[in-house]
This record gives sequence, structure tokens and C-alpha cells, in this order.
Amino acid sequence: MNTDSAENVVVFEVLLSDRLEQLLGEGPTRATDGIRRVWDHLADAYGLRSVDVWWVYSQWEPTPEERAFFAAEFPPTVEVSFSFRRPPARRDWGNGTLEFTRAVDEFEQAYYATRNTEAGAGLRPWWQYWEWPGEGKNPFTDAPVG
Repeated sequence: MNTDSAENVVVFEVLLSDRLEQLLGEGPTRATDGIRRVWDHLADAYGLRSVDVWWVYSQWEPTPEERAFFAAEFPPTVEVSFSFRRPPARRDWGNGTLEFTRAVDEFEQAYYATRNTEAGAGLRPWWQYWEWPGEGKNPFTDAPVG
């Protein structure tokens, strides 16, 4: 989780050399095409193909432009999830919402409380720490994926 609301963390789970790998990047939350920018960078850096993508996680809800990009670029079976809904007004994108601020506080409390203990060893990866309304849903139909 990036605690800076102006940065959107994006993770692509991709079949790479017969293994599923999670590749992480960050892009500007205010951009309408931030996820595409991250994909373009990772695809160039690692020689990725869109047909090998299985899952996409974005810290912030994908924009309409990003949803159109998913539909055009990736197979329809790709699961897309996110943690935080964007504010309705575009001018507010990149500003922390109440939900985001609460989650950052909870994350930091849990992180600092468990990072040096044996109990902390079993925590899920940070991008799977909370289950949010958009997680596990097809962003085009709002139907559960799986």
C-alpha cells in the first residue's frame, strides 16, 4: 500500500516463464490512463504480453478510460480488483478519501504492531490486506469473478 494518495499502486499477475509472477508499478492517481502507463512500462521492461495477464490490482478504482483499456488489451477472464473508490469529481482524484485515510491508519498500526513478531510472519501481502467492494468483481459487469 502506498500511503501517498497521489500515487496509485498497480500489480499485474502475469504468466512469465511458466510461473505466475506479480509485477508492481506505480502511476499518478490523477491520470486517466495511469494503469496503462504502468502496463506499458512493465511490458517494455519485461517483454510481457497481454494474453499472459491473469489478474490486475489497482490501489485506486480504475477510471472509465482504464476500463476501456482493459477491455481492449486483456482477455475477458482477467480479474481486476481495487481497494479504494475514486472520488466522483476528477479534481479530487489523488486526494485521500476518508476511507483511504482510515485504511492507512489501520495498515500502519497493524504493520508496526506485527513487523517484529512471529505473528507478523503470516500476514497477507500488503495489497491483499483488506477486502474492498471492488475486489474480485469484473469491473465491466460488476459480477463476481471466479
